Amino acid sequence: MKHRDKTKETALSAADWIEILLLAAGWVGLDLFIQHRLRNILPAAFSGPEGLRQVRHYLIMWLVTRYLRILLPGLLFLLTGSIRRICCKKKAKPSALRLIAAGILIISCALASLQQRNHFDLQCKQNGYRGTVGIRAAALISDLTKDMHVAAITPVMHPVRTVVQDFSYRTYGRRSNQRKTVHISEYALCDTDTGAVIAQISQAEYDRIREGNPDFFQRRIAVYPHSGLIAAADGTDGTAALESCETMFTLSYDAETQTLLRTDVPDWEKLPNLTMVIMRDGQIAYEIDALHSSDYGLYHPDAGLSIYLQARINGKIYRVSNELTF
Repeated sequence: MKHRDKTKETALSAADWIEILLLAAGWVGLDLFIQHRLRNILPAAFSGPEGLRQVRHYLIMWLVTRYLRILLPGLLFLLTGSIRRICCKKKAKPSALRLIAAGILIISCALASLQQRNHFDLQCKQNGYRGTVGIRAAALISDLTKDMHVAAITPVMHPVRTVVQDFSYRTYGRRSNQRKTVHISEYALCDTDTGAVIAQISQAEYDRIREGNPDFFQRRIAVYPHSGLIAAADGTDGTAALESCETMFTLSYDAETQTLLRTDVPDWEKLPNLTMVIMRDGQIAYEIDALHSSDYGLYHPDAGLSIYLQARINGKIYRVSNELTF
């Protein structure tokens, strides 16, 4: 008889199972929703005024949801207990064990989230922030807010290239041997000569710049004074100018002297193969060496004639000037 009573007391009731299911479903569902929401608001570009606002919005949401994810299990545990007391006919006295269990859940989630990343470790490291991930994110948010009120920013000439840095953190399961290393790649713009990081960029910006920008070209890069993110490149907001080389040289035509003029850019003499392409009716008519001269006589250009400069770099052809059309 005593054995049956003990079994009856230790068995989980229907109310217990309902509480466990509600807790598990609520925890998993809300956590998945939060992660999905954060992925959707991660900016495609980290540069320029619009990128600055979007990065700030993302980091604020990340910071809020990070602590919400820490508190969520404990809050759900207390909430399901309250619902159970309301629904059950037999009124149970509030137990201090429930508060203790909720506190243990919150502490466990806080410890598990200490190493979670926010996709801006590279920029936080570049800015010299100290402290936990949350403290560094708050410092970056503060600097982003300051930069939103900055007016003119002086650009600096850099030969630029892209670089990737990997960051990782470990997650732990219920058992001590259940460990998983999560790797996050972050992308930056660097000075080709010194290797120093100029600023962090997004993966989309990295892909476009890597495709359209030879490493040795010097570009005018302006960075925000507080956050260190890119404000403008070659006088254009954001990194759009770095996605192609068509602003390297400028072609112009002087009708009075009937002369075609080419500007020079820093390090233009390093180009192994700079040619002027003359097209007539959409077909290449001539290719002329453009490395050793900056002006060319062009008398009475025909209608439908178009001219631009191109260079072959590392086996790839880049258009490196505007296109003149007559």
